[in-house]
Amino acid sequence: MELSAPREWTTGGRKRCAALGVAVGLAALLLAGCGSKAGPTASGSPTTTPTGSASSSAATPTSSAAHPTGRNPSMTDAEALLRMTDPQTGEHWFGKPQPIAAPTWAASSPDYGDDWAHWYELGTRGDASILGVVNGWDELAVIVERHPDGHAVQIDHPSPNEPRPGSDAPPELGIPHDTTTYYDSFAQPAQLALASGTPLLVAASYGLIGRQITATATSSAGTYGAFEAVRYDSTPTFAWSDPPPAGLTFAEWNYLLRTPWGSEVVLTYAPFVGYDSVKWSTGRPYTPSNKPGPTDLFDSSCGGAPLAPVIVVRGLTDRDWVAAGTTARGETIYLAAPGNPLIDPIYRAYADIKASYGNAVVTRDEWIGDRGLVAFKTPSTGSWVVYLDAGLSGRAWC
Repeated sequence: MELSAPREWTTGGRKRCAALGVAVGLAALLLAGCGSKAGPTASGSPTTTPTGSASSSAATPTSSAAHPTGRNPSMTDAEALLRMTDPQTGEHWFGKPQPIAAPTWAASSPDYGDDWAHWYELGTRGDASILGVVNGWDELAVIVERHPDGHAVQIDHPSPNEPRPGSDAPPELGIPHDTTTYYDSFAQPAQLALASGTPLLVAASYGLIGRQITATATSSAGTYGAFEAVRYDSTPTFAWSDPPPAGLTFAEWNYLLRTPWGSEVVLTYAPFVGYDSVKWSTGRPYTPSNKPGPTDLFDSSCGGAPLAPVIVVRGLTDRDWVAAGTTARGETIYLAAPGNPLIDPIYRAYADIKASYGNAVVTRDEWIGDRGLVAFKTPSTGSWVVYLDAGLSGRAWC
């Protein structure tokens, strides 16, 4: 996971970006809520399972002074939340996607007519069935409306946030394109927020379907109309060649937003967005650049992991960290103290891989000061969420 990943509508896999150059823009999104002053927060009565959302059966948007209509690529978080929680565009979702055979007109598509693609019926709008296709990365990539007579149209821009400048051209399925229809339910804020106030960045995606997540526990992180933020907890394998330090245990948290059409949109737990969003008081001088930025402690984003995990380390104490800066929200960000037991196995992994390629290796003290390890203490539970600089990782070759 990268806290500085660019926000784009995606139709394929992800790979790690050396993207601190775009962190300034994302920091602005985080601080300004993509045009609003704060990200939407969860309702106080979360449910464990979201249900489908029904709106008026009319397929025509309903004008209202309190409910905007039309496309708006510059939509604020407040407007997006209003639209997604109270859709006025006639869609009705089943809650759980229903698998269907690939339509005959999709058979010739190199991307959506083969065994890697999976088709679903997601809901209805008027007399039309709303279909979706999931690509080889488990991501809902294309939306189609099919009428009772078999006539089908491809909904090129199902979100009122779209089309966005620079977005990819829609794929070709051999059916007519509909560039007008959109669904209020598909509006997305740039960020949501936990009850503690910690932001959750929302991936610009229609969500994953069929992604299997092994979890030891699942908990609700809040509801937003028919949507629910869920945290999946699991026990990760220590990723580095040395054994894990004695006395420490590790938990992986993945946040996802369950949608009423049955997908899950990746959420990034983001107490800060890139190093340049932190006001530093300790550590080596930091200058915003194109250098890699923070990723999770085990560098899961190397290789294109589609989720955005954070790693929580239990067994550490306050003595293992040094207050090093503050976020725009006034929360403290920490660097590792010299005696932190995490340093040696993770620094050795970095030094070994660099040396094996004949590259220069920074010293242990330089690695610490260059933000090899950065931590945030959660305000609600006091858990240590630990990040690794992607350029100082044992996977820095990625």
